Amino acid sequence: MDSKRIVIVNGFSTSMFRNPNFLVVAFRRITPEEVQQQLAENREVISYVRHQGTVDVLKRIIPQINVNAGVYEYAEGDVIIMAVLATPARGVEVANPDIILYQIIPHRLE
Repeated sequence: MDSKRIVIVNGFSTSMFRNPNFLVVAFRRITPEEVQQQLAENREVISYVRHQGTVDVLKRIIPQINVNAGVYEYAEGDVIIMAVLATPARGVEVANPDIILYQIIPHRLE
């Protein structure tokens, strides 16, 4: 049975997939409204965002998001949403940052 989870991440790694061989991944920029539509259509939201400041910003779009330092592993049917800062900044708090949202769409070539 396919998963109906929305998974929120703030980066991409091939380690998200058990076997990344022959895997093609597309990134599609999406709007906050599209994310909210996905939220209305799916049952469970799981966050893999570790930084509280990023979670606080994302709560404007995804109220049910929480900090989670776990390791994500893709399950068939997951809707993966990647949220990144429009202007990356390391080691500093960003006041009212702009967030860019992408849907990560994996496809296995077999």
